[in-house]
Amino acid sequence: MTEKMESKRSWSPEESEEFYKDLLRKALLVIPNSGAVMVAGPMFIIRPPEENFALFEEAHTKLKEEGKVVFDQLPFVDYNLPEAPFDYATKFKVFYQGLMQSGKISACYLLPDWEQSEGTRTEAQYCKDFGIPIFEL
Repeated sequence: MTEKMESKRSWSPEESEEFYKDLLRKALLVIPNSGAVMVAGPMFIIRPPEENFALFEEAHTKLKEEGKVVFDQLPFVDYNLPEAPFDYATKFKVFYQGLMQSGKISACYLLPDWEQSEGTRTEAQYCKDFGIPIFEL
């Protein structure tokens, strides 16, 4: 794991959960009440993170050109947050499950190679659990 992908301090389980609850609150504030679509895919496998993030940006641009409102999850990724706990089990349970359960995500678009990413498979399962349509890009 690179230095950027590790927390600089120790987090208790309660602190980690509170961090992701707060992150979810912030994410829900940027999503309009009418909802938005999101893109999911590998971030840290197959290609370097920067290349994967560029694929997300390309997908966001394409979806916006189609007139869709897009929730950009990249600002909420631990890798991009200076003091994140990097507690992925808690993040998926609190943040991503909460995001899908919120009713604000109207569809999920999966990037190529998504099946190889455990995180993306989890996000797709949450979409299925909450009746969110899934499309492959």
